[in-house]
Amino acid sequence: MTLLKKRGCTGCQPAGEPLAGEGKASPDPLFFPKRHASYAGILIAFLAVTFVAGGHIDFSFLDAAKDFPGGFVWFVGQFMPNAKAFDQMGKIASALAMTILDAIAAGTLAAVIAFILAVIASRVSGVGGPVQMVIRAFATVLRNIPTVAWIARLDRAIVKSTDLMIGVD
Repeated sequence: MTLLKKRGCTGCQPAGEPLAGEGKASPDPLFFPKRHASYAGILIAFLAVTFVAGGHIDFSFLDAAKDFPGGFVWFVGQFMPNAKAFDQMGKIASALAMTILDAIAAGTLAAVIAFILAVIASRVSGVGGPVQMVIRAFATVLRNIPTVAWIARLDRAIVKSTDLMIGVD
């Protein structure tokens, strides 16, 4: 028979039975309503912040709702490639290939460096002490660099593609 041990209790009792002094073993009947109430609270807080921010920048949610079909038509019209976009397809493909190759090179280099540092920082290697702490701190910083680098790369790509679309060279 499997035994469960309650923290702070020196005795054990069979698994599946309620712990001593706790009555029947069932979930809290208010657990789910509490969870739904917390979700509703988060939703209400989010909507309140959205409306306050919209009022701060003079954004009219009612006008936006009325003009939704027009905005959707504008989005589809801007999303569909036009003749100018097809003329730039060579540059776009080249930039895409460069981005993919950059990602492969950066990932491979990062994997090699991470492996070497992981071996040095492991407890098994015996280096220990401050070297382990420095390497772990360095690895923590490096974990965040790809995110920042890809955001910067994406930002440059968007600016460059926008310049291409409007004819800035």
